[in-house]
Amino acid sequence: MKLLIDVDDYWVLPFKFQLLGEFVIEILFELDKHITEQNITQFKQLTLSNKKFWTQTKSRMVSWRDAHYRYPNHKRLNDYIGQKIVKRINEANA
Repeated sequence: MKLLIDVDDYWVLPFKFQLLGEFVIEILFELDKHITEQNITQFKQLTLSNKKFWTQTKSRMVSWRDAHYRYPNHKRLNDYIGQKIVKRINEANA
């Protein structure tokens, strides 16, 4: 994963993006470090051009959080790292 996440080529973006829907919370913390001001607009553009993929990825993130991380630490969705990443991407300018 480390080799993949360090690459900023556009063709790698969907693979990095898909990590947001994974269940291992440590992956989300690592992904959060690599979504920067320099590349967040690329992530935003991907969400705009692939709305079904974006919706599915967000749904997976929420489902994993509900099943594995909701109690005791992430009772509120907005406290979960996956939701924080989603919010940053949604608020980015495309």
